[in-house]
Amino acid sequence: MTANAPRTRTFPVAAILGAAAIWGTLWIPSRWLDGVGITAGYAPAIIFAAAVVLMLPVAIARRRRLRNLRLWLVASTAGLSAVMYMDALIYGDVARTVLIFYTLPIWTTLAGRLLLGEAITLPRLGAIALSFGGLLVVLSGDGNAAPWPTTWQEWMTLASSVLFALAIVGMRMTSALPDFEKVFVQSLAGAVAAVALAQIPAIAAVGAPAPSAWLDALPWAAVAAAVWVVPSMWMNFWGARWLSPGLVGILMLSEVLFGVVSAALLTDEVMGLNVLIGAVLIVGAGVLDVLSPQRRATPIEP
Repeated sequence: MTANAPRTRTFPVAAILGAAAIWGTLWIPSRWLDGVGITAGYAPAIIFAAAVVLMLPVAIARRRRLRNLRLWLVASTAGLSAVMYMDALIYGDVARTVLIFYTLPIWTTLAGRLLLGEAITLPRLGAIALSFGGLLVVLSGDGNAAPWPTTWQEWMTLASSVLFALAIVGMRMTSALPDFEKVFVQSLAGAVAAVALAQIPAIAAVGAPAPSAWLDALPWAAVAAAVWVVPSMWMNFWGARWLSPGLVGILMLSEVLFGVVSAALLTDEVMGLNVLIGAVLIVGAGVLDVLSPQRRATPIEP
């Protein structure tokens, strides 16, 4: 165990759960910005740009720490994943987007096995089975003929989930690198990726923001960066350095509750029986895995 390692899993677990709670309501500022004119996928761009501005003075002072290729690879992957997820939340169904994203335990467990050689335990297999079953229930409901993604928003969400699983494994493999720089690079990469994705025809068809909308949106973008994005990313990076990728993916399933419930309360989206059953199965997967005996992971030294 390293000098700064926590004595138990309590704090890393709490950090991941806190990040999931914050991320579960990220659709609120994203949709608000889209509603005031920051359209065509530029809501993630202005939020991540605000985060970059907030952190820029410290980043300049610590610029030598940014000279690390692995840091840029991991953080940029996380940034691209976050933007794809936010775009899907803005233009897709919130509940379905959140639940599709949380095939995450499947990808984190597979990536942890392939890249870190981590064992796949029976409780973890059970958690994956519940998670996958919940996904099938969600995707096959509401009259859908096929239990797989059928819209660009749903395919983008699935790709985002796979990318974030790779980023989580990368967080473990670069655990000795500083978290602040990872958050800064993720924000910078997120802003760039958001502008690039805004050129996709399906998103660009919404129409570019009017010049006046940018100024009106700045206060909300700053709030979203300071309250939602930076804290949640920091907690994710810190917590993931002490826990196995598969467990991180399972713990983040708690976002399902925050995302689905908040969408049901604050939007006109109807929570169908299939969504409710899927949410129970997916959250049950997390409970099964967290309650099972596991060895505590420690950071991987470079």
